Amino acid sequence: MNKAKLTGFTLIEILMSVATIGVIAGMSAPVYHGFQVRNDASIAIDVIAQSLRRAQLLSQAMDGDTSWGVSMADEHITLFRGTSYSSRNTDFDETFPFFA
Repeated sequence: MNKAKLTGFTLIEILMSVATIGVIAGMSAPVYHGFQVRNDASIAIDVIAQSLRRAQLLSQAMDGDTSWGVSMADEHITLFRGTSYSSRNTDFDETFPFFA
């Protein structure tokens, strides 16, 4: 009599594989979060620098006595025309989000 040889994975092997994948995912989640936070900060810095540079260029390029400024709020930056944010001309406002 020939017995058929059974092949496949045992329950212990499957559970060990699932546990290993879970441990790897658990260890990589904080690392990914750290990368995401640094990337968001880098994007916010770039948006601020670009807005300040644009305000500078607009102030230099416009005819007449025109001032431009930058106002930073919680989630966005507003590039405005005028000497102060409260007395600005809202027709010329440009708003940029910190995070895309």
